[in-house]
Amino acid sequence: MSTVGPTNPLVPAIYKIGNDLLYEIFFLGTCREIELWGCVGYPDSQGGGTINHSPLEDIRRASQVCRTWRDILLHSPSIWARCMDFDAFGQKRNNWRELVLKRTGQSPLSIMVRHRNRPTSPLFHFLEDLLDKQWTRIAELHLTMDSTDVHSTRIAEPLRRPAENLRVFVLRPAGGWLRLHFQLFRGNARRLQCLWLPSVYKAEINFKSSTMVTSNLRYLELHDFNIDDLLTACLRMPLLEILKLRISDLNTGNSSEGTSLPCPVMPRLEFLDLCCPMFDIYPSFLDRVTPSDGCRLHMVHPFDTRFQTPNISIISLQCMQTVICRYANSIFSEHQGGLNFGNVVFSISPRGLSFSCYDNRLHISFPGSHVVAVHHLLDTISTLALPGTLDLKILDLRGEQGSYLPHFDNGRKVIQVFRSMHLIDTLQIHDDQFYKLHKDHGSDILFPSLKKLILGGNSNVDIITTALPFLAQRHTIAPVEVLEINLDYRNSILWNAIHSLDGLAGLKVVWNRYGKPYQYICGGNELRRGLK
Repeated sequence: MSTVGPTNPLVPAIYKIGNDLLYEIFFLGTCREIELWGCVGYPDSQGGGTINHSPLEDIRRASQVCRTWRDILLHSPSIWARCMDFDAFGQKRNNWRELVLKRTGQSPLSIMVRHRNRPTSPLFHFLEDLLDKQWTRIAELHLTMDSTDVHSTRIAEPLRRPAENLRVFVLRPAGGWLRLHFQLFRGNARRLQCLWLPSVYKAEINFKSSTMVTSNLRYLELHDFNIDDLLTACLRMPLLEILKLRISDLNTGNSSEGTSLPCPVMPRLEFLDLCCPMFDIYPSFLDRVTPSDGCRLHMVHPFDTRFQTPNISIISLQCMQTVICRYANSIFSEHQGGLNFGNVVFSISPRGLSFSCYDNRLHISFPGSHVVAVHHLLDTISTLALPGTLDLKILDLRGEQGSYLPHFDNGRKVIQVFRSMHLIDTLQIHDDQFYKLHKDHGSDILFPSLKKLILGGNSNVDIITTALPFLAQRHTIAPVEVLEINLDYRNSILWNAIHSLDGLAGLKVVWNRYGKPYQYICGGNELRRGLK
C-alpha cells in the first residue's frame, strides 16, 4: 500500500496513512446505518438536521485539507454518491448540485430530502429531474413532502416504476398524513431492505408480489393494511429485524376462520412496535408471529370511541395476557445475565395506563380507559416474575374522587400489581401520589426489598404527611436506607420535618439545593449536619 504526504517527521502522522485506508475513512464518514434512515436516531423532517451535520459538507471540507485528500476524494465517485443530501443543496443556482452529481459518476445514489421544499423552488425541480433521469441508479431514498407535492408534480411518476436497485425507501409526510393513490414500484423492488412509511395512510404495497416483499427486507413500517396479506408476506421475510405497524381498522380480508391464517416464524425479529385500538390484533396477528428470543415489544392501544368495552372480546383479552407474558418471559430469559438491574415505569390515571420495564424492552400503553382491558392488563402485570434488582418509577396514580381509576374500588388492582413486585430496590414517586399509595395499601409491607425512596414535589415535599407514615410502618421489618428528596431550587426542607424522622435511626436523608448536596443521618449525634 502506498503512503501519502511528505516523510518529514514533523508532518502530522495522518499524512502517512495509505490511500486505501484514507478512502475507507472517507467512505465510512458518508455511510448511514439503514435503521437511521427511519424514525429512530436520525434527524427528522421536523428539524434537527443542519448543513453542519451533512455528509456532503464533511466531504467538501475534507477535500480542502490538502492536495492529497482532494485527489482521493475527486477520484472516489462512490463517496460523493452517498452525499446527495438536500440540506447542503440550498444554493439558488444548480451549479453546485450539478457538480456533485457529476462527481458521482455512475455509482449508486443515496438521496436524503429531510425537509419539504416548495414545488416552485429550483431545488424541487432539481429533485424532480434527479428522480426522473437517475431512477435506476438510486439505492437509498428519503423523501419528505405532502400529498400535493406527490400528486401534482413529476415526483409520483418515478415512484410508479420498478425499483430493482433500491435498498432503502423512506417517505414521510411534511405534516399530518400522506396518502398515495398508486402502487409503489409496480410491485417490483427485489433488493429493498428498508421500507419506512410513517404516517402514509394505506400505502398500496403489493404484499403478494414475490418481487416486492422478499427475504431482503430488514426494516418495515406501515400504516393500515390487510392483516391476512401481511401474515402471508411475513413468511417471505425471515430476515426482518424491526417491524412497526399502525392500524386504525383491523382488516382481515375474507378469512373467517382464524385457523386458516399462516403462522410465520421470524427468527431475526428483534423489535415489534404496534399501535392498534382493537384487541383482536392479538389473536389475529401477534399470537401467530414467532419472533426471536428476547424480542422487544411495544404495544399501544389508543382509546377509540368506535370500540367500547362491550365490544372487547374476552377471548382477545385472554390472548393479550398470553402474548404479553410470552414476550416478557422471553425478554427476561434472553437477557437474564444483563438484567441484574432494571427499571420499571408505571402510570395510571383517568387518561389511561402505561407500563414499561428494562429500558423499554417491554412497553404497554392504554391511552384512554378500556375498563375491562385495563383490568386484564393489571392482572397480567401482577403475574410477571420481574428478575433482578429493580428501580420503580411511578409517574402517576391520580384518579377521579381519590381513586386510581373510577372503575377500580380503592385501587385494589393497582395495589395487587405492587404487591407482586418483590424485588423493587428503588422507588421514585411524587409526594402526593405517594400519599395515595400509602393510604390504600393498608397494613401490608409493599416492596419488601426497598432500600431507597426518592420523593419529588411541585413545592416543599411534605415529609411528615407522606414519607413518615410509610417509613415508620416498615422500619423494624424492612427499613429503607436512603430517603432522597428532589426539591425545587427555590424551596428548602423545614427543620421540624427533618426532626420528625429522628425515630428512624440510621435513615440517611439526602437532597440538593442550589446545586449543593446535603445529607442528614437520623438518630445520630450530629443532628444538624449538612443543614443550613
